[in-house]
Amino acid sequence: MARLRAENISQRLLGAMLVIVLSLLFISVPLIFKSHQNYQHAQLSLTEIQSLRAVAELSNKISRERAPSNKVMSSTPEEYAQNRQELVEYRRGVDQHIQSTILRLKETGFSTEAIEIVTQLQPQLQQGREAVDSYAALPRSQRNMEQLDAAILQMFSAWDASHNVLKNMVIHSQNLDEHTSNYYTLILILADLRDQAGRVASNVIAPVTFKQKMPDTNLARSLQTQHQAHYLWDLVNTVLPEQDKTAEFMQLHDKVRTDFLEQGISTVQHLIQDSLSSRPYGLSGTELTKKIVDKFSSVVNLQTYILDLCTRQKKTTH
Repeated sequence: MARLRAENISQRLLGAMLVIVLSLLFISVPLIFKSHQNYQHAQLSLTEIQSLRAVAELSNKISRERAPSNKVMSSTPEEYAQNRQELVEYRRGVDQHIQSTILRLKETGFSTEAIEIVTQLQPQLQQGREAVDSYAALPRSQRNMEQLDAAILQMFSAWDASHNVLKNMVIHSQNLDEHTSNYYTLILILADLRDQAGRVASNVIAPVTFKQKMPDTNLARSLQTQHQAHYLWDLVNTVLPEQDKTAEFMQLHDKVRTDFLEQGISTVQHLIQDSLSSRPYGLSGTELTKKIVDKFSSVVNLQTYILDLCTRQKKTTH
């Protein structure tokens, strides 16, 4: 009798244990599944921001290629060889970045954007480069301001194509919560600000190089980009959530104002005043490029900070 009672108790205990185990499984399996989903979501978000970073950096590099291009086209005979070599080396770096970006996009599910780089961006960049090289190959006696300006505009179109890729990546991103959406918007704005910064000077390079009065179209384009740069700079501060406005961000944001909006644009404004007052320009085309190009680094530094901040947050949730 005692033995039967013990067996009965054992069976009851076993049954109770099975109920407990099944209950735990019922509770834990959804949690494990949800945890795995969260991990996959975080992994995808991190991959997306890293791919977006590669395209943002490519966009900046293409924008910056105008600097050595402008130097070549505005070079004196004594400056030409050195400036030409600088351009060749810079183009090589851009081409390498294009190939690595295409590979990354294909590996991370952005095949449409990878194809867009091949079919839209690369041909547009090649057209811009050919325009630069064709102008540089002309005998100096056959060059004119309009030809130089046209070559510069072709390089503008190359950047436009790169920015389209960046915009399409943001549109096709699958993990855009409100916080991430703000960061992606800022990355787009800062890429645009970097290019507008360069256009402020590029729009007046041609008349400065030829020591001619600035045409109304060049004046209008330069003034428009100046206005756009101020607007974008202010927009950055508006879009970023208050809790993310760290001391480092405020310092970098303010440096864009002092280095570019005040010092960089001021350099161009002085040249515009020279033209309006029929005075000789205070700088040559090459001197303008050299003086202003470093002023744009503050914009890139701010964009890098936003990219780093977004990447760190994605890794934290990883």
